[in-house]
Amino acid sequence: MTRIKVRYLVEKPGAGNTVRWFWQPSRTLRALGWRPQRLAQDVADPAEARVVAIRDAERLNAEVDAWRAGRSPGHAPARIAGPATGTIDALVQQYRASDDYRRLAPATRATYEKLLRPISEWAGDAPLRAITPKMIKDFYTEIRARTPAKARMIVAVLRVLYSYAISEDLATVNPAKQVRVHGGRAAAARIWSREDVDALVAAADHLELWSIGTAVRLNEWLGQREGDVLAMRWTAYRDGAIHVVQQKTRARVELPVDTVPELARRLDEEFARQAKRRVASTTIIVSEATGEPYGVRQFYTRFRQVRDIAAERRPEVAGLWFARLRHTAVTRLAEARCPTPLIAAVTGHTVKSVDTIIERYLVRTSAMAREAFQMRLDRETGDRSGC
Repeated sequence: MTRIKVRYLVEKPGAGNTVRWFWQPSRTLRALGWRPQRLAQDVADPAEARVVAIRDAERLNAEVDAWRAGRSPGHAPARIAGPATGTIDALVQQYRASDDYRRLAPATRATYEKLLRPISEWAGDAPLRAITPKMIKDFYTEIRARTPAKARMIVAVLRVLYSYAISEDLATVNPAKQVRVHGGRAAAARIWSREDVDALVAAADHLELWSIGTAVRLNEWLGQREGDVLAMRWTAYRDGAIHVVQQKTRARVELPVDTVPELARRLDEEFARQAKRRVASTTIIVSEATGEPYGVRQFYTRFRQVRDIAAERRPEVAGLWFARLRHTAVTRLAEARCPTPLIAAVTGHTVKSVDTIIERYLVRTSAMAREAFQMRLDRETGDRSGC
């Protein structure tokens, strides 16, 4: 099948050496009532059939343009380069040029780009006002059957897009907010245990990918976003603490790693290894293969390699992700009875975000329930120092 450079015009092989012409609107337009049509069906001459098909396709495209603009087909606007005004593609284009988008961390923008493409393919030429919660739900359900995590993120990005559209008076409602996604809470409930951390660090060291082990060991305590861990510089490690300015929120945190002997020891070992290899990189986490800082994709490739080896001895780590160490750190600090503001001072979360994470994870850990029972037992048996 070969596409002619006219929107939605498709050429298909027919019987013998003949061709057939069709006007095939996008999936979203079809969902909104626009139906595919056979073109030039009664024209025998191939050259004439091509001309007629192009003419009819252009006419139908003009009707679509007029419908998008809210005008009758007889007043269709002149065709212009770029996406039609008021469509999803036009919103995506404007959002990409906005301060909101530019303020995103590079890694976040890269993730958004991967999600904006399927959104555009799904509904790029549809007017914002035509997208309904049911359409988004159907799209989510289709993607979820293949990749549940991606489906959740696509709905999240659609919510961001429509929130931006509302702020710019391009839309009045956010249909994506009415779509319920599934699996996010349950998938998020698996945090790292100390045994998980030890198993992965041991596998990393066995593979001589010490940088991966160092990143995991550090972030079990530090609870930073992966991009911030990869960007940590040796010059930011001073007076026993690592000083971080988070890329996403610009929050500043000071992490006293020297108070934890195993972290201080791991950093000393990492520095010694890099000095021995004469690594010139300024970051703490450096690829053993290149001597340079990791890109996010390269880091995850190595992380998965280490995780797979660790899973051979400890199968529980097979479903763990580096990003979950951020929530693990929050949970462990809460289990140690750290007040919420102190936890936020470590991870850079807002106090509200810390409370949300604690509610999501901590109620599922047995340590707090066991401690609560013990405190009650102590109180009821005469020890009044508990809760």
